[in-house]
Amino acid sequence: LGWASPELYYDLEIMAGSIYLISASSDVIDPWVEAVLPDGTILSDDDSGGYPDALLRLDPTPAQSGTALITVKDYSGGAAGDLRIEVTQQRRSESEIFALYD
Repeated sequence: LGWASPELYYDLEIMAGSIYLISASSDVIDPWVEAVLPDGTILSDDDSGGYPDALLRLDPTPAQSGTALITVKDYSGGAAGDLRIEVTQQRRSESEIFALYD
């Protein structure tokens, strides 16, 4: 994916019982990822995927289920270039899901 604007936005449907990994990597920029969860919680990551790549982990609670706003941009704020974004979803076991509601 390449983009000419300094920020990329998208919506991601998230639900309790799943863990979401959002990775952003580039040979051109230093990607930074931010997620605003439905309850207003803001999470962000810059280099957890190994410099310069971002890897943000979302583990929503029942109150955080719904649409999360994801922002991807260059860490320094102004660069644009080619970028790879991947979202993976891992389902929790049934017992782990029930524990979320205890």
